This record gives sequence, structure tokens and C-alpha cells, in this order.
Amino acid sequence: MLDPRFQTCIHAARSGSLTRAAEELYLSKQAVKKQIDSLEAELGFRLFLRGSRGLTLTEAGRQFVEGVEQLTAQYHRLADRCRLAGDRPEQPTLTILLPSHPKVYFEQAMLTYNRLYPQVRLEIADTRKLSVLYDYRARINTLLEGTADIVFAPRTERYDEERLAFCSLNHLSYRCLMKPDHPLSTRETVRREDLAGWPVRINTVMDRQLYDHILDQEPTALPGSFVYGERESFRVPLIISFCLNGGVFLSRGDFLETLHPLIALPFEPAMSVENGLFYRRDAAPHVMDFIDLVRREVSGRLPPEV
Repeated sequence: MLDPRFQTCIHAARSGSLTRAAEELYLSKQAVKKQIDSLEAELGFRLFLRGSRGLTLTEAGRQFVEGVEQLTAQYHRLADRCRLAGDRPEQPTLTILLPSHPKVYFEQAMLTYNRLYPQVRLEIADTRKLSVLYDYRARINTLLEGTADIVFAPRTERYDEERLAFCSLNHLSYRCLMKPDHPLSTRETVRREDLAGWPVRINTVMDRQLYDHILDQEPTALPGSFVYGERESFRVPLIISFCLNGGVFLSRGDFLETLHPLIALPFEPAMSVENGLFYRRDAAPHVMDFIDLVRREVSGRLPPEV
């Protein structure tokens, strides 16, 4: 069991008042003060500065409260996970919806998750079977419908922030895909005006931000360009064939580096999309365990292999 003074400290920090913290905890003001005083004495540093306007966290207090909040959350998830293992014989499932190959994104996290939590069955949802590969809202809705526990997607539109949370992993920048001997391939960066006269294709379903930007700025500046949005035209062989025949394909997709022999050059003006994991705020403990693993993978702090 966690030290009850931790919760007292958290409530006092959030409310900024001994009186309000006491009301929330159903304790007397003196009891709250006594717990904080004893915790500060045990720690050897001040958590709060007391003034006429209430309580203010010291820098040491701020770091301590943040750590205690994380510790409390981990404690409850651990307790829930153990309770689940003891009360429910069926194997819990973690379903992740990814747009393409899982190994491209979270291979190490998945291996580590399977090693640490063998009691959880890890499943990868097929976006094509669910018909949500090119539909951002449909992919996010799989969370609200319970079809998936985690969805890997860019944060390009508004979503239900009261029910869903987002774990940011990286930013995807828009680039120009072309053949190695294309006349534009010698440039370090391809500018918008450089595309004039060349056949250009843009995935208007997945890259609406880029499509809108080009059309908003004098589309006639791109004579001969072909901007389109048919889903079936985004198959990899068709993209490669289009580029080998002199075309330029604009996208923020993280698959661009794998389309050999094509090359990908930065596009100006620079634009990027935040990429990450969506999940329900009331997600089960085993779901949050995976989110934590991915966060640590991004920061290079995954547990070592044993």
C-alpha cells in the first residue's frame, strides 16, 4: 500500500489550499498539515511555500509530486493487472491498429511487451479488412467502438479529447519522391515552384493538408500537374511506376525511404504532421503498459533483454 501522505500531497498541490485538500480527503485541516509536515521532515526538503494566497510548490516539491503521481498510477495499474490475472482465467487481448507492417514501427516494443507480459495476447488489426486504411475518422472510431485498443495515426484533425488521449512519437515531414536521375534530384530541397511543368501526384485522402496548401496558392503555378485522390492509385507498384516515368509523388508517408530505387527529397515550404498513438483514457492496465513501453522506446530506455 502506498503512503497515504502521497495522496494528501497530491491533493494539496492540485488545490493549492490546505482547506480544500482537507475537504476533498474528508480530513481536518490540521490532519492534512500534520501529514505534509511529517513528509517534509522525512524527506529533508520543503514541498510547499505557505503564503496568504495558499500553497505553492517549491521546485523540489513539483518534481516530487510529478514522481508520486506517476508512482501512484503505476501502482494502481499493477494492482489491476494482478487482480485481472487472479480473477479472470481468460487471456486479455491487446489489439493495435497499424496502417502497414508492424515491424516498421514497434518491433522492439512488441518483443519486449511479449517478454514482460506473456499473459496478454497481442493482435495487429488489419486496416484493409476493416476498410479504414485511408479514412482517418474511421480509424479513430475503432477505439470508440472497441474494435481496437490502440491506433497508430497522425494527429491531423480534431478528436474527442474527453474520451481519447494521444501519445506523440514523431513528426512526419512532407517529401518529394522521384527517380534518381530526375532533373530535380540534384536539388537539396524541392520548392513548390520547382514542380511547375512536372506531373505531380498527391494523396488527397491522407495528405489533405498539403493538397489544400498547394491549391490555396495559385494552382495555375503548377501547369501540367496532376493532383488526385483515388485510393486505388496509391498502391506501391503504381507509385514507383509513376515516378520512374518522370512523375513526382508528394507525401508525408514514412514508407518513402523503402521504395527503391526512388529517392525522397525535402519539400518547401516545410510542413509536418505529428504522428503517434491514440488510445482511450479509460484504457485497461495492459493497454497502458504498451503505451509506456513505446514512450520508453522513443526515448531509448527500453528494458534490456534478459
